[in-house]
Amino acid sequence: MEIRGCPGLQALPEWVASLTSLRSLALSDCHNLPSLPGGFSCLRFLQHLSIRECPKLEQRCKKDAGEDWPKMKHIAHVYIGSQHFRASDDAGGSSSSL
Repeated sequence: MEIRGCPGLQALPEWVASLTSLRSLALSDCHNLPSLPGGFSCLRFLQHLSIRECPKLEQRCKKDAGEDWPKMKHIAHVYIGSQHFRASDDAGGSSSSL
């Protein structure tokens, strides 16, 4: 699923967390999107998450330091801006820049 070019979007709907079969989510150009929904960690099949040009959300999703990182640390491939993180990075790996 892709959501892009929504500068006025201020929240993802809570029902996004009910899309339990969702495998990929790309968020881009959503400048006012401040956070992920509360149930986001329930998306167990989500394998790819991309967040680009969403400055407020990028801050909250920073690896290990962002308030929303715990909601997404189970996702195999996370792209935030130019950074790529893998779930295995939590075991001592490192991130890479794209």
